[in-house]
Amino acid sequence: MMNKPTIKAIFVDIDWTLYDHKHHCFDFKSIKALKKAQENGVLVILSTARIIHTCNELGIFKEMTPDGGIYSNGIVLLYKNEPIYAHTISKENCLLVQDAILKYNLNAEFCGPDEKFLIGENLKDVLIQFEYFKEEMPIIKKYTNETITSIELFGTKEFDEALKKDLPKDFHIFRFTDHACDINNVEALKGDGVKRMLEYLKISPDEAMAIGDDDVDISMFDSVKYSVAMGNAPDRIKKHAKYVTYKIHHHGIKHALKHFKII
Repeated sequence: MMNKPTIKAIFVDIDWTLYDHKHHCFDFKSIKALKKAQENGVLVILSTARIIHTCNELGIFKEMTPDGGIYSNGIVLLYKNEPIYAHTISKENCLLVQDAILKYNLNAEFCGPDEKFLIGENLKDVLIQFEYFKEEMPIIKKYTNETITSIELFGTKEFDEALKKDLPKDFHIFRFTDHACDINNVEALKGDGVKRMLEYLKISPDEAMAIGDDDVDISMFDSVKYSVAMGNAPDRIKKHAKYVTYKIHHHGIKHALKHFKII
């Protein structure tokens, strides 16, 4: 029988880990299990590629109150609703990115701590992406001088090479779907967010767990001792985890928390 490990913090992905896109609902049994973990003194931290605005639109904060959150793949960190880290993009770079995107008649969502907005009129790829992730359509306006932490480009990969020539030299394109990618001058990694959060909380990686299902979760797995891949994750992701739990519709998070004797 496995000895009960000391786990003080759990980092949890949202899409296909807590939220089932096939059935368009949360895994409520797993949310209940996470709440039980919190009652047992374990911190629950969301760790997602989403910005905090879309997490709110999805409705997750109506179902649970996480102790903190890692958003935009580590770009923004909050603990008890207080910001503890945020990488911001300079006004000069925001203007250069805006010019590059509009040059190719594409669109992008500029996201900051207080607002998000689209900068273009072409909504073709935007609608596909927003429908899948159940996001509300933001206003359309031009960037002026807002505080921006992340930029999401809507467009297919055929434009990637051309865009690289017009983007600021230190910017990268991180494509995550056929219709969208992140644009930033830092590599956004959940693992970096996890490390920053653990340092802030003064918790050892040996006392932390990460649960996820996709490529962006690999760096998160590598940053903690207890890594858990969902049963619905691709095999390439499962290879990076120390434990594979059930699929989301079989309440994989709940099963993992029981396996590690957290609840």
